[in-house]
Amino acid sequence: MATENFPQALAVSPGGQSVYVPNSASHSLSQYDVGAGGALSPKSLPTVESGSSPLGIAVTPLARVPTRNEQCKRGGWRDFSQFRNQGRCVSFVQTHR
Repeated sequence: MATENFPQALAVSPGGQSVYVPNSASHSLSQYDVGAGGALSPKSLPTVESGSSPLGIAVTPLARVPTRNEQCKRGGWRDFSQFRNQGRCVSFVQTHR
């Protein structure tokens, strides 16, 4: 879907792979993949739903997650806000859940 003539906002995904443009007049959200050299192509399947009249959009950074057990030890689990203790942090590293 093409954007409206005068879009008021846009958001870029944290990794830079996607661009989102709210279209308040048409009650939609244009969604694009970012290709080589920054070329935009419409997403084949939308990845984000919008409300009835989107006026803006916000994108949050990806959550930091541990990738090794050592990152959870000696209080390191406190560096990751989603964990309450070392055991949960280690469990996440092992199961990715």
